Amino acid sequence: MEYVEAGSAVNFGSVSQLVGFAPPVARHVTYERILQARSEPQNWLTYYGAYDGQRFSPLDQINIANVKRLAPAWAFQFGTFGMHAGQSTYAFEAAPIVVDGIMYVSGWDGWVWAINARTGEQLWQYKHAIPFDTPLCCGNVNRGVAVAKGKVFVVTLNAHVLALDAVNGQ
Repeated sequence: MEYVEAGSAVNFGSVSQLVGFAPPVARHVTYERILQARSEPQNWLTYYGAYDGQRFSPLDQINIANVKRLAPAWAFQFGTFGMHAGQSTYAFEAAPIVVDGIMYVSGWDGWVWAINARTGEQLWQYKHAIPFDTPLCCGNVNRGVAVAKGKVFVVTLNAHVLALDAVNGQ
């Protein structure tokens, strides 16, 4: 089968109707701070929470006595978008990164969002343009972002590593 060039992808980030800003909290995330992530239980600075990979938080406000009173404070939803619209193709499959009250999360098809973790307010969104002929070995998902020195790093489905400005998503 002969390869067919997909042409130029559309930069959906440039046509977004949402132009917002997040506080510059990520500029203070350094390698040393990530190494000591367990000392900041209110944050989730790496995919597993810390380099030990335990996905465990030492916070103790939730316990056996009060867990039954938990209730959702907010929910973030983003509908299907594009040619392959269907629930099985669009899913969140990564732990969000949280830095001082700002949540950075990736989704399918090159989407990245900054969200106020206290209110659920979407602060900005970014969409990387993925050519339609990009083969997907394991589904239309993304395994998350990393944050350091004012940037949000994400790997795209077509093998690009992006460094977005954590304040505005550019």
